[in-house]
Amino acid sequence: MKPLLTIEQLHSLLRYDPDTGLLWWRRCPNSNLYHTWQTTPAGSLHHEGYIQIRVMRRPLLAHRVAWALYYGEWPHLTVDHRNTIRTDNRIENLRLATFNQQAHNSVIPRNNTSGTKGVSFNVREKKWRASILANGQYHGRDFVKKEDAVTYITSVREQFHGEFTRHE
Repeated sequence: MKPLLTIEQLHSLLRYDPDTGLLWWRRCPNSNLYHTWQTTPAGSLHHEGYIQIRVMRRPLLAHRVAWALYYGEWPHLTVDHRNTIRTDNRIENLRLATFNQQAHNSVIPRNNTSGTKGVSFNVREKKWRASILANGQYHGRDFVKKEDAVTYITSVREQFHGEFTRHE
């Protein structure tokens, strides 16, 4: 698939600060906004929490643009935010990931009551259940103590997910 813009075109329109993660217009995309385009970072908040920039009437996600400007090529995989903060586009916070790897780095679901992904309380058995589906196989055990369930699930997640393991 051919990218929307070449890297050269992107560089002529935007500049990227890898330390702050902000993108800035190099030249005014709309002459009516002359005063604001120099002092305001490019883009706006997308409904899913990412920063989105409109270039040539097409929406682009800022983290993908940042990757392209910094590395000189469009990302061939998903760009993952290490700390899961979707607006933090500092280069140290961005990494390439497959869809599955990115899913491993997700935040704890809102309905989680244990405070640890993969750990829940089994009311019927009156035990803490630690469970994970990895590589198509179910891995799970029941524990009397919550701490033991957390230790087990943490070690299993690190074994299967490596650097994409999210502990909080």
